[in-house]
Amino acid sequence: MKTILRDRTYRTLLLATLLIVVMGLLRPTKVPGLYPKQYWALKTRWYHCADMVLLGDSRAFMGLSPAEMQKTLTNRRIYNYGFAGNAYSKQYLQAAYAILDPESKNPTVIMGVTPHSLTLNALKKNSFNQQTALPERELSLNIHLAGWINFFEPMSFRDALHGLFPSLKPTHNYMNYHLDGWVAGSCEPERIKDELRRLRREFTQSQVEPELVDKLLNTVRFWTAKGVVVYGFRPPTCVKMVELENELSGFDQPAFVAAFQDAGGTWIDTDQTAYHTHDGSHLHFEAALELSRFLAQAIQKHEQ
Repeated sequence: MKTILRDRTYRTLLLATLLIVVMGLLRPTKVPGLYPKQYWALKTRWYHCADMVLLGDSRAFMGLSPAEMQKTLTNRRIYNYGFAGNAYSKQYLQAAYAILDPESKNPTVIMGVTPHSLTLNALKKNSFNQQTALPERELSLNIHLAGWINFFEPMSFRDALHGLFPSLKPTHNYMNYHLDGWVAGSCEPERIKDELRRLRREFTQSQVEPELVDKLLNTVRFWTAKGVVVYGFRPPTCVKMVELENELSGFDQPAFVAAFQDAGGTWIDTDQTAYHTHDGSHLHFEAALELSRFLAQAIQKHEQ
């Protein structure tokens, strides 16, 4: 043993191992729920398992809780199939349709339509494309070895310092990844200006694309012809974000709603500024529960 410890190679390996363990232990305490990579990988595995599928981008997966909706819409299997920065591409819509159980008595889709989800930028860069492009082996590892992968995930010394002294962190993010697809989130302090700047840049580069709108409407026609009930709504956000989107995105909501309903869908009007966002774009988890209850009650009323 003494001979081994005198060898610089072994001493270096031992020191590196100790540092890795220490860095892993300094990682901020995990909140309840799935590991992020595990969450995304599991979403790609859903197939023929739902009565109701919730679609959209990050405002959808952070804004709608299937479990909360099930309290009103009882005896239904509801899954949130939202993805970050998502677009209503042909591939995404096909994958969403495949989640519905062919034997379901009331197959339903709820589409959270944001202006960004109808742009070419979203079509090119979104987490649905990224996740579905991962090799099957990597997805399996992300599901079954999520804890180990998270422990050994690269981390800067700054992150380690924040893990040791949380009070030094400039922002505190809370993200709870649920098995049904909802991500409960909050952020302190709420940095609204950063999100406004980001979306302003996005819409300067890319506005609502008519071809994407047409493809979405054609899909609504196809689904309703197949007996699928399709609802649509615009996910709420903060006042300044709504003003920015209405000014720069090219999204004509009245025209879109009329076309959506003409295609066979049912549009649910939501108060765009009545819910609390935690970053100027996405709903705080408590507001997400409120929105989930509102939509579930609106659907229940429509079905009566």
